Amino acid sequence: IANHKVLRNISMQYGFIDDFEAMKGDTKQSGSTTAMIEQRFAAFDKKMKLFYISTPELKETSNIEPVYLQGDQRKYHVPCPCCNELICFEWETKCENDKVEHAGMHWKIDDSGRLIHESVGYICQKCGEFFDDSTKSDLIAKGQWIPTAEPTRPGNYSYHISALYAPPYMYGWEHYVREFIEANPPGGK
Repeated sequence: IANHKVLRNISMQYGFIDDFEAMKGDTKQSGSTTAMIEQRFAAFDKKMKLFYISTPELKETSNIEPVYLQGDQRKYHVPCPCCNELICFEWETKCENDKVEHAGMHWKIDDSGRLIHESVGYICQKCGEFFDDSTKSDLIAKGQWIPTAEPTRPGNYSYHISALYAPPYMYGWEHYVREFIEANPPGGK
């Protein structure tokens, strides 16, 4: 429900707020959309279930990021196929091994500026080894959600998952690398 006037007049126990990023963050007449939504659940304080679902957009105007940061910020971890340590797929991430210079998504471009298909893969932030997404389905099946922060109030769970976890029948890592290269051409803006 995106209409503030309708939202003010109902009480709810269960809510799925889909595409939350597309909603107005606040209005001059009604104030914070998040606060207004949460007030609709006041009658069911101990029994309510409220889900905010969205793809983040711009950090400065995000509705979903502040809600995510209030929760326990769970991320999905999978066992690295090389070292078996649990890792979270990140586009680029901090290395946990002093010998690893770069971790996260990896690819190479040939002299003509084209992506080298075989070079697309992931470098583990724990062991520094390279692997492709051919075993991603098995890795996802062995994964687990791990909280990365203390929630602002008990029972406030939040989840973040990247498109890098997309199942095998969806786009693979090469697709996302190609999108990244198009948006960030070498030597360009």
